[in-house]
Amino acid sequence: MVAAAAIGAVATIGGTAAQVSAGKSAAKAQGKAAQQAADASERATQLQIEESRRQYDQTRADYAPYRETGYKALDTLAGFYGVGPSKGDPTAMLEATPGYRFQMDEGLKAIDRQNAARGALNSGGADKARIRYAQGLAASTYDTYANRLAALAGVGQSATGSTAAAGAQAAGTIAAAYGANGQTQAQTAMAAGNARASSYANTGKAIAGGLRSLSDLYFNMSGPKIGGSGSYGGDLGGIY
Repeated sequence: MVAAAAIGAVATIGGTAAQVSAGKSAAKAQGKAAQQAADASERATQLQIEESRRQYDQTRADYAPYRETGYKALDTLAGFYGVGPSKGDPTAMLEATPGYRFQMDEGLKAIDRQNAARGALNSGGADKARIRYAQGLAASTYDTYANRLAALAGVGQSATGSTAAAGAQAAGTIAAAYGANGQTQAQTAMAAGNARASSYANTGKAIAGGLRSLSDLYFNMSGPKIGGSGSYGGDLGGIY
């Protein structure tokens, strides 16, 4: 009987140790899986952020020529009206306008031919006609030139707005990626913590169960004999 009890005790201790070891192994495996999930989330987040930044940088570079042209046009237009940092010469600007000089020369030649045909090439009327034509062409070219500058400035403004929108979108995407990664990291940390807590609880239960089993064995071994037959436990009436 003693040998049987000893075997039972060894079996109880062995079973308890096996349960404790299994619990630790399970907790370790769950913790490793949680860490792998956290690492994968971190890598995916960094890739998403890098791609968002790459796309924004590419968009900004694509819009750069339009922005620069718009900046220059706006500066020229402001100087044209005398309100910008660059004070331009309106006459020089008009003469630099494509086709302006050609149109001026051809128009004056036509006026001279008409006056020459009438024999009034050097008359005061011919001079007034030249002046009116030159002033009218300058005024119309001035308006056209200013409108073109304004249109180019608008192109730059639109490009700047599109660049800003792309930046805001990239910032939103990056912020969302960080937020999602943070949530994933928190969830995996909680999963790992729960796995450890479960392991500790199961270990405690296994140890407590083992102790109870050993206590029961000890009680059965040290309890009163029944009828002197060598058996233990059971009804105590045999000793009276």
